[in-house]
Amino acid sequence: MSTPKKKDYGHYKLIRDSNYVMRVYFQDGRKRTFYSREWSSSYAKHNYHPSIGMTNYQKMIEEWGVTARTVLVYHRASDTLIAKYIRGRQVSI
Repeated sequence: MSTPKKKDYGHYKLIRDSNYVMRVYFQDGRKRTFYSREWSSSYAKHNYHPSIGMTNYQKMIEEWGVTARTVLVYHRASDTLIAKYIRGRQVSI
């Protein structure tokens, strides 16, 4: 007996609809991946502007400070590196 598939009602999905991906490597060896929340999808409750995702990332990086050893921000669709931070300071790519 197979389980029925769930319907996709077209709601936004974090990984599928994010514009940016941020990979964080902390001093203690932990790794985290964050997906931006600035959907411009017609299914989202609010149509956010893409710059909101980067602004939120910058706030998070300032909070972590030197505890985040390396932070890499990628444009998800093209998989290109758009920003790099080392110990809270932005460096050129």
